[in-house]
Amino acid sequence: MSSLLLANGLYSDDFTRVISGEPLWNANGRPLSTFISVALQFGKPLTNISPLPQLFAFTLYSLSAIYLGRLFKVNDLLLLTLSGVIFVINPLNLQNLVFIFDSFPMAVSVFTSTLAAYLISFFIGNNIKIKEKIFIFFSSFFLLICSLCLYQSSISIYLVIFTFYALVRLLDGQLARSFCIISASIIVLLFASIAYIPIKNFYIDGEYTLYHSKTIPLSDFPQKIFDNLLFFWENVKSLLGQNTLSYFIYSLSFLAIVAVIYNIFILLKKASIEKHQITIILILIIFYLVFLIAAPPGLMLILENPIFAPRTMIGFSGLIAIFCLFVSNQVLSKKGTIKTYLQYCLIGLFCLVSLIFSNVSLTLGNAVNAQNVQEEMIITIMMSDLGEIIPKLPITQQPPTLVLVNSINYNYANLQAYQKYPIINSIIWRYLSSNQYQFYTKLKTLGFDFTPANAQDTIAKENQQFNPKTKPLLVRGLYNIYFEDNNWLVVAFKK
Repeated sequence: MSSLLLANGLYSDDFTRVISGEPLWNANGRPLSTFISVALQFGKPLTNISPLPQLFAFTLYSLSAIYLGRLFKVNDLLLLTLSGVIFVINPLNLQNLVFIFDSFPMAVSVFTSTLAAYLISFFIGNNIKIKEKIFIFFSSFFLLICSLCLYQSSISIYLVIFTFYALVRLLDGQLARSFCIISASIIVLLFASIAYIPIKNFYIDGEYTLYHSKTIPLSDFPQKIFDNLLFFWENVKSLLGQNTLSYFIYSLSFLAIVAVIYNIFILLKKASIEKHQITIILILIIFYLVFLIAAPPGLMLILENPIFAPRTMIGFSGLIAIFCLFVSNQVLSKKGTIKTYLQYCLIGLFCLVSLIFSNVSLTLGNAVNAQNVQEEMIITIMMSDLGEIIPKLPITQQPPTLVLVNSINYNYANLQAYQKYPIINSIIWRYLSSNQYQFYTKLKTLGFDFTPANAQDTIAKENQQFNPKTKPLLVRGLYNIYFEDNNWLVVAFKK
């Protein structure tokens, strides 16, 4: 993660928080994110204290990996460490760690969801008393509410963990325990989700947040959920691309599937399994596997307009980590020479996966830095030009309106990175665009203030052909500057 820390650049919403000093998470239904971030900084206004939030985030992800290791009984330190590395720097986790302000509450949310699932695993035990069960139930309930108030997408981690854990218990022949775990987990989640609704309704605000938080109408419920699920997995496929990265992830998934199938055959051959139980077991296995496919998107499945950006796909990275831990558990349960041989093979595979994940992480950090350097150089030159032009113009509105057309969407130094790892192309934020509110916010951090262009205006639409009505005030190799409609400063980049 060193390249992400060394890049040390503000990212997306970080600019707004630096300018305003406000957390701005309450309007997203995340009041606990506001509380812990303000507490971390000992009050408002918020300032840029990087890399402290990201370091805390890495620590919390690591703690989550340790609890996952305990849950799936992986006692080998090397296999547990490698599984933790695969969990923390999974490419679909990286966008969460690029944010300076958001990285910490997002990681706390992942940790609380993991801890809730871990506690539920003790709910059904031979020596667990009623009082202890009540304590476990309400502790998990409280942790899930905390997770929802921190970052709603992290609930997908909880869904993935308890579903796979219930499947593992079933494969061990513990039919009653497996069913009780899945039932208790779903009931706790249902109660927590219901309890969160008034919290969300009280805090949530803003056109963007309201639009993306609408639930699916009952009339569209089955079809829309299926469409969301299909779109999620298509997004995962496109983000991973067709390269060595995706092949290694598919290999981990294949190993886990083979291990599950092997355990199913072993389970069905057990003499202790009665014939009437086989049907119930097969139905539960199918249910768990279908549920595992639906678990990574989490609560986004029931939203009318879900955001399937990398930062919301935490459940997938959790699923890959659990695959690693499950396969590790299967290998460690063997005896004799075969165990040693398989253990070395697994360590070698995990090392390769960790190495390629590190490659993606390092590439992303350097690409973010290159993009920021390029854009700040362009902005510096552009602002110098505008500084000379603006005093000579009859501008009626202050601050003047600035519009960018044919905006710069990439850095040439990053082209190979985008082609090799499509997910980097999705994470890199391009600010030189009138359609990005962050562009105007970024200008403010550099001391320049302009009125944002109206998104409905044809000039501001990137796909709209710009036909200037006037001659350019300035011609450069990279762009021309125009003064349109007696108030619009238009910077037209040359394609």
